[in-house]
Amino acid sequence: MATRPPIHIFQNAHYAGDDLVPKFRNGEPWKKVLGPVFIYLNSALTGLDCSVLWKEAKEQICQQQRHDCGAAYVGLALPGDAGSWQRECKGYQFWTKTDSEGYFTVNSVGIGDYNLYAWVYGFIGDYKYDDMITISAGECSCRIHN
Repeated sequence: MATRPPIHIFQNAHYAGDDLVPKFRNGEPWKKVLGPVFIYLNSALTGLDCSVLWKEAKEQICQQQRHDCGAAYVGLALPGDAGSWQRECKGYQFWTKTDSEGYFTVNSVGIGDYNLYAWVYGFIGDYKYDDMITISAGECSCRIHN
């Protein structure tokens, strides 16, 4: 008998507490598709010291961190305070990375009202653009000037 994948794990409070569990009003429609998801797996031959797996996993994260160095992450998420995107779990978020000059394009954004947020790996705190950004049907670009 085939087993169903544990999709529910993306919507529970096991690690983060009740703040990250979506709250729904009676009759409120909601659906959300999650993915893509990347899971890094490694394995060791029988009899091999398993600490090799830990070392390899740490090397993998170091490679990822070097790759992310210097770029800011910029995203559109539901309106809220600076940092609220970290706890927001009902709506979609659309993220990208800046180029070396700080320019960015966020693709395939759904219709709606958003705040623009940004953060840089290794720095404490994040940024929120003060103006609301509204994406309408058929809109293909939005220029933001500082």
